Amino acid sequence: MTSPPPLLKPINTEKRHQVVAATEQYIELAAGLFGREFASIPVLFDLSGRASGMYKVNGKARQIRYNPYIFACYFEDHLVSTVAHEVAHYIADCLHGMANIKPHGVEWRAVMGRFGVEASRTFDHSLDGVPQRRYQQVAYRCDCGAHQLGIRRHNKVCRRQAVYRCRRCQAVLVAMKTDSAVKE
Repeated sequence: MTSPPPLLKPINTEKRHQVVAATEQYIELAAGLFGREFASIPVLFDLSGRASGMYKVNGKARQIRYNPYIFACYFEDHLVSTVAHEVAHYIADCLHGMANIKPHGVEWRAVMGRFGVEASRTFDHSLDGVPQRRYQQVAYRCDCGAHQLGIRRHNKVCRRQAVYRCRRCQAVLVAMKTDSAVKE
């Protein structure tokens, strides 16, 4: 049995400043490209898990969150691709409004194109050593096979707040009984 890789350390303060500066540079670039000013946006380094960045809107408050562990692995790549990706979400929101566009739709791709950065939604890097949340899974079945639902969806089923169907056979998913749930 192999042991898990050691956990990475997040990027240091100097590199965080570089990411914030790159974020501001893309916002300034957008101002020149689109002929209007865009306000500075708060940048946080509190994202965890598999995502390298996230543009978040809460009411009128906007922010960009970055994953300092993923940036620690592939700093130079993410300094360009992830920063441009998240700023493009912000700019597309300012230009068109989030309610009017798809997250990675035509408007977002157009901004990425103007930035001169490939409009990619994912990255192809190993996440070894990046802290990840592990979600509990619950086994379900349908007419054509077995499925795994996360604990949140499972709880919704238990509280009768949701019903989930198989995408293939359209049958309602039913929780499978486990040995620990079977009474003797």
